[in-house]
Amino acid sequence: MDIEFVRTGERRYAVRAHRPGIPMVQMNPAPGYDPYLPHDIIHFVVEDELGLASGIFGQLASGGDAGSFYLGPSTMSSREQARARRKGKKRGARLVRDGRDQLETTERMANICRYEWLARSSKQEDRQEAQEIAGYASRDRENCSESELELLSTERIERICGRFDEVSRAWSQLAVGDSITLGWRVRA
Repeated sequence: MDIEFVRTGERRYAVRAHRPGIPMVQMNPAPGYDPYLPHDIIHFVVEDELGLASGIFGQLASGGDAGSFYLGPSTMSSREQARARRKGKKRGARLVRDGRDQLETTERMANICRYEWLARSSKQEDRQEAQEIAGYASRDRENCSESELELLSTERIERICGRFDEVSRAWSQLAVGDSITLGWRVRA
């Protein structure tokens, strides 16, 4: 599955999931715009690196809608679109219900990793923002289970922060209308 992050305006973006054999879904506008690293890119990297198969993007890969995506433009007939929409909503509701715990985990992990990335930045304004959100990251860490904390090893956090750097460089250079595409790794 390929996930396309599109800069749709000066402070807006969309997320499109291109899924083999399944209709494309999108969220437009997507929440949490940031000129360097929008919220859903953070989720994508964290879920991908930690192998969280029931998070937002794992649910999309499994044919769901993660509770907030909808069918994108299609060449299907209106009848086929209606059928795909019903099927996607039903599957999506089940995946959201079954993956609720992991959705909460991904939110905590995304917040913790964003804090770690900002705290390591060479930019003073990023380190300042890290100080401002340190309490939230600390609370999220306290709410993690032992198995979740094991996922957040120093090595994994370093790898996630490295990917944040790579994706941030690409994202921050986009003009309105441009996009970057990231590939979701298949999970068993």
